[in-house]
This record gives sequence, C-alpha cells and structure tokens, in this order.
Amino acid sequence: MLAFLLKELFPYGAQGDSSEYEVRYQSPSLARTLFRRQRTRVNALLVMKTSEIHFQRACADLLSSLRSIGPVAETVDCSWLVCSDRGGIYLYEAIATKENARSIPFRNGFVIINSGDGTVSFGPGHEKNGRFSRRMADLLDSYRSLPLGEWKREFAMLVQELFQ
Repeated sequence: MLAFLLKELFPYGAQGDSSEYEVRYQSPSLARTLFRRQRTRVNALLVMKTSEIHFQRACADLLSSLRSIGPVAETVDCSWLVCSDRGGIYLYEAIATKENARSIPFRNGFVIINSGDGTVSFGPGHEKNGRFSRRMADLLDSYRSLPLGEWKREFAMLVQELFQ
C-alpha cells in the first residue's frame, strides 16, 4: 500500500523501469548556485521490487528521462526516497555509498522507507529516524479513521518534510 501511495506523489515515471525497480520523480527545477552556475534539483522515488540494488541503472534511467523533458544542468542535486519492503538502516548503508552519493552528474541524498511498516531511515543513528518513523506509524494507524482526502493530504505533507 505504501509504495502505491508514494507513486501518486511522484507523477513522472522514468524511462527504463524494470521488473527489479521503478523510478518516479517530481517536477525538476533549475537553481543557480553561489557562483551563478546552474543545478537541476529533483526529488525522486526508487521503488525496489527485489532485494538487488541497481542504483546506477536507476540514475541513468532518471537522467535519460530528465533530458527527454527539458534541459538538464551540469550538476543534478537529487534527493532519493528509496522504498523497499526490506528497507531500513542496513539498506541505507548499502545504498548510500560514496560511489552512489556522487556519481557524475548526480549529487545524491537518501532517505529509506520500509514499505511494510513505514520505518524511515536517514542513516544509522540519525536524530530524525525515530521522529519520522513514529509519525509515519501514527499516520498509517489513522488510515481508516480519517477521510481519505484528509489522510492523503497529511501523507503528502509528511513525505515532503522528508526532503527538507
């Protein structure tokens, strides 16, 4: 259920999705840096369908899709929300490697969410882990008690807070 709801918040699908993963993203934006260079900023969702990590292929699919819709700056700042039923701190450690954090042209940041129980991981021992995991658990518990529109609005706000 969680992966399905997350996909609704990321309206654009990347080309090359496979049986192993799916990449979706929100509308990219161009931003100027301190020295007037441009950067493309984008929030992306990686839904892992298996236990294998194909992050470099997912990056290539995202970049290809971004280029197909418009110009892409020399550097892409991408905040990844990685969703897996095996998610957690160990997945964070496996995916947030030095090679994946900075793979040209990407500068990547990661948040992992377990699609089974909603556990959120910003990294081992991160101060936000417990707070966001509790908020997600509370929100999932209230799924049947709130009107669907209100629940989806609360869910969308919580997901956007993950990227701040």
